[in-house]
Amino acid sequence: MFVLVEKKGGLATRLRVISPSCPVDGAERHLVWLGPVDAKASVDVLSGLLDAKRSVDDVDEPALAAIAYHADARADAVLERRALDRSLPEEARKQAIFWAGNARGAAGYRLIDRVLEAEPDGDLREHAVFALTQSSAPGATDRIKRVALEDRDNDVRAQALFWLAQTNVEGAGAWIVARLDSEKDDHVREQAVFALSQLKDGTDWLLKVLRSKRDAETIRRALFWLGQSNDPRAFEELSRILEGDNRPAN
Repeated sequence: MFVLVEKKGGLATRLRVISPSCPVDGAERHLVWLGPVDAKASVDVLSGLLDAKRSVDDVDEPALAAIAYHADARADAVLERRALDRSLPEEARKQAIFWAGNARGAAGYRLIDRVLEAEPDGDLREHAVFALTQSSAPGATDRIKRVALEDRDNDVRAQALFWLAQTNVEGAGAWIVARLDSEKDDHVREQAVFALSQLKDGTDWLLKVLRSKRDAETIRRALFWLGQSNDPRAFEELSRILEGDNRPAN
């Protein structure tokens, strides 16, 4: 990859990460080409930009992304330091957590696991669950399920169900329905029904919930999300109910 840094007055003001095949319009800027750069030196320079006593979105965010794409263990150390440093702004920590999931494989997964285990901020734990959906590491979806089962914060458990649905992993529908039956918190149960609606086969699962002997509020929620779908089977079911036909559907 190529890393282009624009400097004004001796300070970096913009940074872009591009592939070697990407055309770039330099707009008559003066280009100093350094050529191939050692990975350690590259990570050190980019880390220095992150640690500068200023915040420039056009530098910080792409610099962190560039670090994450380095095939060097030093990149893992940079992301870990920023993800766990509670003196940093929340957004900076969230970016580190995201890139850990998106680009760092097993090492990134281990970092996210640490965040989920020890971070007191529920918003950051929610973001860590999202980062797991970006991870290619084995066990990422199982870790999302653990959050849905174990997290102390109802909002985090609810979000874990939503993100599990977004993965569309095999068996997600049955797993979410099982949580719907065992979860005690009403907010999480509400989000479980919404999560079912997000699945590729969401109509099938909502119809199963609707035709089951569950509580009236769960049935109402399933009806609502069926009404939001464009699946003709949903409208057929709603019409059948409105017409007072209580016979089991085919």
